[in-house]
Amino acid sequence: VLGANHDGVFAFNNAISHKAFSENMLVASKMNLGPGLWQDGMMLECISCKKKEADSNIIYCYTCQLMANQPDFFEQRGQIQQEIESHGHKVIFYHKFHPELNYIKMYWGMAKKYTRSNCEYSLPKTRESIIRAFDSISVEQIRSFARLSYRWMDAYQHGLKRKATEYAVKKSKKHRMISEEILNQINEFLN
Repeated sequence: VLGANHDGVFAFNNAISHKAFSENMLVASKMNLGPGLWQDGMMLECISCKKKEADSNIIYCYTCQLMANQPDFFEQRGQIQQEIESHGHKVIFYHKFHPELNYIKMYWGMAKKYTRSNCEYSLPKTRESIIRAFDSISVEQIRSFARLSYRWMDAYQHGLKRKATEYAVKKSKKHRMISEEILNQINEFLN
């Protein structure tokens, strides 16, 4: 619980919904681009972009991209981030490609596993099962997921690669970090 002299740090995974803009925000791809609103010769979308081909020479290849690259567009924050920051708190988004660093993913994974094993294959029963799934996960389990994530972070900060990190995290008994003993074992093995 935060007091008057504390700042909160709110962490979210990289879901699209967490970065959604409010309805009154400027979004280039949703603006009316009728005739007269762009320079002659510009297309709404270029062929390279349509085919998802990367071309480093084309920076401003079509109108939407040109507008999206303007400061008043790209400096905007999503609605959740704006609301939290307007109250003096901070927002971080977990990296998209490292779910082991995000204990929220572990929480969702456990809820998903529960739901699948207790599914009766009807929509009303599945909805009930989802609620029971979240209720079945204790605060202690969520904290253990957080500690596991801290161990992954610690191992990566020590420069370990994926397999060595998996080993270190599995063998580690320390609260939030990889022990020196395990790091020494890995170094001896690798050298």
